[in-house]
Amino acid sequence: MAIIALEGMRFFAYHGVYEEEQEKGNYFEVDVYVDTGSRPLPTSDEIEDADDYSELYGIVAEVMGERKNLLESLVVEVGGKVMEKFPHIVSARVRVSKEKPPVKGEVRRAMVEELFKRG
Repeated sequence: MAIIALEGMRFFAYHGVYEEEQEKGNYFEVDVYVDTGSRPLPTSDEIEDADDYSELYGIVAEVMGERKNLLESLVVEVGGKVMEKFPHIVSARVRVSKEKPPVKGEVRRAMVEELFKRG
């Protein structure tokens, strides 16, 4: 089993329920971990034999570019698309966080995380 991850993908986007969030925007961070299951890591040094990180990043960037109200919606969409694009992976863990969420009080970030599994 191998875990492949992209951590700290940072995006400026306009996700949120409140009008202010949709107008001003905010910074979001996304982490994605995929479990390759019994598929061994490649023994060659060729990209064709490995999972291309840029494809994983592309999925996240595409979803983050589509305005959503909820962090939960972002997590579910990223997870679903990752599982669809990479049919050999056993599971994917997706975490999306928003800096300084609009709550009464000082909060550094709000975060939602989900584990997606096959079968």
